[in-house]
Amino acid sequence: MTDQERLNLIRLEENIQKLIGLASTLRKDNDLLRQRLADCEEQLRISMKQRTAAETRNEMLLVAGALAGDENGVKYAKSRIDELIKEVDRCISLIKTE
Repeated sequence: MTDQERLNLIRLEENIQKLIGLASTLRKDNDLLRQRLADCEEQLRISMKQRTAAETRNEMLLVAGALAGDENGVKYAKSRIDELIKEVDRCISLIKTE
């Protein structure tokens, strides 16, 4: 083996070691990013659950206000009843077309 071939072999081994190190670093970074993604997805799930609960609570308060005669509650109740009537009308029209 010539000196040039030995030198090329040494460079090749050094480059292989660098690539192994980079691959290891990238794997660690990838694992960290996957964990962060999982944490964010969990936080999003919790936030969505809290939002749904708050919306339900708000709707109950508006209905309670309507029953108590609160002006905002009455407006909400009327609009909700209108929405429900429209939905029932849509269902009836779908049934008639079938």
